[in-house]
Amino acid sequence: MLHSGRQAAPAESRLAALLDREEISGLVDRYVVGLDTAQDPAQDIEWYRRIFTEDVRLSFPIGERRGLDGLAEFQRRARLTWQSTLHVSANHVVDLDGDRAAVRVQILGTHVEYGVPTAGLEHATRFDMGGYYDVTAVRGPDGWRIDDLSFTVVWTSGAGRPNADYSAAG
Repeated sequence: MLHSGRQAAPAESRLAALLDREEISGLVDRYVVGLDTAQDPAQDIEWYRRIFTEDVRLSFPIGERRGLDGLAEFQRRARLTWQSTLHVSANHVVDLDGDRAAVRVQILGTHVEYGVPTAGLEHATRFDMGGYYDVTAVRGPDGWRIDDLSFTVVWTSGAGRPNADYSAAG
């Protein structure tokens, strides 16, 4: 018995929940790491298919996407707007409900203008942001996949500017 008077869930079900949370958190981590390497040709539709459902909905300040078609190019163009980027996610809170999960993830990102040295970056040449992802994940025949991801910006800092040739419309 636990101190609250409730009986602990069987070890098998606790282990299954732990493994589900780990798999879902891993999907988010893979995507966040992929933000900084989206220009890599290996990040094609098959790469994204291991993270997202076919009809995923993605919502960002730079635009909204539905489905996997064109997603690799959309992410590549967003990445190439900057000379370099670094995104970090933390505090993955995963609430399981059968074959669905609601996830909240904190995210920090730094974006560096083209043509500047990356050592001793000045505030004027980078754009930093902090916010969070709200994610819905679903379990399917191939395991967990992200079905919906929405990014909310909480704060921004810096005067860095994206490459003028960028267009979210692609």
